[in-house]
Amino acid sequence: MSDINYIGLRDPHLNVFYAYGDKAHLENNITKAFVNVLESLNENQLKRVVKELFGFKLNDGKYHVSYFLQKKPNGEFVEKYPNRIMFAFSPTGKSWGIEGLDNKNEHEIRKALEEEAKKRSQFEEEQKEFVESTLAEIMHVRENKGSIPDGWLFVDIDNVPTLVVAMENKLYDLDPYQLNNHIEKSLLLTENKPEPVYRKYDDILVLFKDLDTFLCNQFTEYLAILNYTPVDDFSMACLADESIRRRLLMNFGKDILEIAHPGDKDFRNYQTARCHVNYPYLHEINLSFKDEKIELWLSFGPTQQTAKWMLSSIDKININDSHFSHVYQGFHLLYHRGRIISGSYVDEWDIDEFINYWKKNINLVKTSTPEETISLYQKMYDDGKIKKEKLDYIKGRLSGKKNQILIIPEISIVFAWEYQEASELGLEAFGKQIKDKIHIALKEMKLYKD
Repeated sequence: MSDINYIGLRDPHLNVFYAYGDKAHLENNITKAFVNVLESLNENQLKRVVKELFGFKLNDGKYHVSYFLQKKPNGEFVEKYPNRIMFAFSPTGKSWGIEGLDNKNEHEIRKALEEEAKKRSQFEEEQKEFVESTLAEIMHVRENKGSIPDGWLFVDIDNVPTLVVAMENKLYDLDPYQLNNHIEKSLLLTENKPEPVYRKYDDILVLFKDLDTFLCNQFTEYLAILNYTPVDDFSMACLADESIRRRLLMNFGKDILEIAHPGDKDFRNYQTARCHVNYPYLHEINLSFKDEKIELWLSFGPTQQTAKWMLSSIDKININDSHFSHVYQGFHLLYHRGRIISGSYVDEWDIDEFINYWKKNINLVKTSTPEETISLYQKMYDDGKIKKEKLDYIKGRLSGKKNQILIIPEISIVFAWEYQEASELGLEAFGKQIKDKIHIALKEMKLYKD
C-alpha cells in the first residue's frame, strides 16, 4: 500500500487517531479524525478537498476556516453563508435503498434490516450485529426530531462568509430521513433543497493518499486498522497486532487459495477462507487465520458415503513434513437433514487405530435409528474408545427420538505456519507452499499421484 509507514498496524495505539479502549471504531471518532486532517491542510490542499470531495470550487483570497464537532452553530450564523452543502460519507457512500426504512414503525424497519443483513453477510453473528446496531441508530433518529450533524466546516474568503459544509458519517449506509432533517433544521434550507453530496471512505482515501501529508497518511492507516480499507502488503499484515491481524489477513485468503488450488473461493466463517474442490472424499480446503498460527485444514470423508469411500481406500496416515501439525479424527453424528448433533464428537484416539477400527466396523457407518446409534456408542464404550460420560450424553440426547442419524468418521489433516514465517515468505511463496502441502495430503489420502 504505497509508501506509508504503517507502524500503527504493529501497535494500533501508535496511530494518532486510534482511541484506547473498545470504542476506537465509533463513527464520531472517524469524523473527528477526518476534521483533524482538514484542519492540518494548507490553503491549496483544502481548496482541492473542497472541490473533489464537496463539489464546490473556492475562489482565491484570504481564508478563514473554522470547524465544529457534535455542536450546532447558531442559526443566524449559518444563514450568513450563501453556499450550504450536506456532506454524507460512509463505507458505501450511499443512503439506504431499503423499502420500509422511510417510516417510524420499528417492526417494519427491523424486517427490512433483516432482509438487508442476509444480503450483506452469510454469518448469523454479523447479521444480528448489523440489525441491532443499525436499528438502534435509526430509531434514535426517528424518535429525536432534533438535528445535530457530526461535523461542520465554515469558510470565509476576504472576511466574506462563503461556504458551510455540514457532515454526517455512518458506518453503514446513510439515513435519508436524517440527512433531510439536517438540511432543513441545521442548514436551514426548506425550499429548493440540495441533494446531499455522497462519498465513500475510499473516495476520501484516494485523495488523502495523493495529498500525502503526515495526517492524511495517519487517517489512511487508521481506516486500515479499523478494516475499512485493505492493506495490500501480505507480509505487513502478518506482522500486525494480534487484535487486527486476522481481519487484515482475511483480505488475502482467497488470493492465497487461488495460487494453491483451482475451485470456487468464499469464506467459511470470520477466520477461514475456503476453496471448494471436487475429489471423491474431499469437498473443501480451508485456510484459517488463528490467534497464534495460520492453519491449512483438509477434512476427508465429510459425508457418510464419502467417509466409507475414504476408509476403503486408506490404511494409515504417515506425513513427514516440517509444517505438518496433526491429524484430527472428527467422528460425529448428523441428523438426516444435515445438522450436526452437538456433543457427538468422540474423544481423540490414535489415528491408525481409528482407521483400523472403522475399516473393521465399516458396516456400522450407515444411516441409523436413534436406538441403533446408541448401540454404536455402547460398542465404542465397550471397546474402550469413548468414556462413560460420552455414552451417557448420547443416550440422553437420542433416547425417544425418531429422526434418522448419519454416522460420519471424518479425518482432517492440518498444516500450520507461524505468522513470522509467512511474512518472510510473502504472498506468492506462501501460496505455493500451501499448494505443496495440499499435494502431500492428497497423496497420503490416495487422491493424488505424482
